[in-house]
This record gives sequence, structure tokens and C-alpha cells, in this order.
Amino acid sequence: MTASTVGAPEKRDIQLEELRTALAPRQQLELDTFALASAHREQVKSAAEKTDVVWQSWVVSVC
Repeated sequence: MTASTVGAPEKRDIQLEELRTALAPRQQLELDTFALASAHREQVKSAAEKTDVVWQSWVVSVC
């Protein structure tokens, strides 16, 4: 030990203390399945619209 470390807590002790005083993990809130389902329907609808546009443009270019 050097004179500068006498009386100072070791780094390991500080890390252990930080772990002991860490906040408890938050509980996950209940999932809002209605909002999730709505978002999924919107995403599917958007993908279907894009597919329809691509299909229509392909039909026009081939015919």
C-alpha cells in the first residue's frame, strides 16, 4: 500500500457497494394487446397496399 491509498476504500469494495445500492428492476407493465394488434394490422395493410401497387404496375408493363 502506498501513502495515497491508506484509508481509501479499494476499487472492488466501491463496485460491490454500487451493486448493493442499485435500483431494483422495474416490473414490466401489462401489455396493451389491443394497441399491438392495431399496429400489426396497420403494418399488414401497408404491406398489402405496396404489394398491390407493385403487382398493378407489373401487369401494366407486361400487358
